[in-house]
Amino acid sequence: MTECVAFIERALERAGVRDEPPIPYQRDVLRDLSDPLDEDALAEMLAYWTYDLSKLLERGRGYRREVPAKPKIDIVLEITSKGNFKAEWFPRDVDYWGQCRNPEGCDFIAWRRADSRGIGYHTRPSNELFFIHNVEHCLYTLKDRDPAHRAALDHVLLTACAKVVDMLKARLSYHFDVKMVTDLFVEWTEDDEGRFSSPDGFMSPSIVTSWEIEDPEVRQKRNEVRELDEMADRLGFSEAEFIEARDYETNRVRSTGPTPAPHTFVDRLVREMKKRELKATRSSVERAIYLVDRYRNVVPIR
Repeated sequence: MTECVAFIERALERAGVRDEPPIPYQRDVLRDLSDPLDEDALAEMLAYWTYDLSKLLERGRGYRREVPAKPKIDIVLEITSKGNFKAEWFPRDVDYWGQCRNPEGCDFIAWRRADSRGIGYHTRPSNELFFIHNVEHCLYTLKDRDPAHRAALDHVLLTACAKVVDMLKARLSYHFDVKMVTDLFVEWTEDDEGRFSSPDGFMSPSIVTSWEIEDPEVRQKRNEVRELDEMADRLGFSEAEFIEARDYETNRVRSTGPTPAPHTFVDRLVREMKKRELKATRSSVERAIYLVDRYRNVVPIR
């Protein structure tokens, strides 16, 4: 994984701590990042004789009906009880033990997860795509202010772990329809305090402020509900103002002329809101309709 190694080298040089010796848990993370993806596990995923080829051919790939569809798989990221970072894959609608929960949704006719690929304590599960030791120790840096050289390397290593996830997604997307059951979400901020500034004046790396593994659907729902609650600040009009204008336009009775076409509803609503001196645009109104219909109305009103 030369990309990760090169990234780490560049980031450490920018932080001015390239020559600082890593402590034991950092050495473990660096070792695993040098070649993180399990090529044997990735190769076994391409065993086409385990696919339900008739179903894939019947579904086709978009407009190219003669090309088999990509098999659907799920990826699970997690921090283990011992603080290691790993990823495993499962066929869609197949449980931990290889039992199909929904035959209609499964694209595999045979699949089994082996807890060990061979004899020995060092062997890993058959469906494990990467395993990076002691990543949880790096996360402690986000809570405590460790010495600068140690913290700088932790931030670099956490960012490199995120790059491993991105590279795994890119590798798998060529051959599979990938769903992230749990995904990695990382947030950064600039090092305004100069905490990791290098002695020679080079720009320091960004600081990781959040590094979380979470269900993407749960995270999206939480963020969208927050956006709905903060609609006045984000979209320029409050939820109550939007609903009042929407209900007026929905129930408006015109004395003359034909009934407006449904596809013009958004444009009509934008005009009505502008008459009320609200900062409404087509994109902001469409976003408000989506949020209110999804989280406030049992039946969408259009």
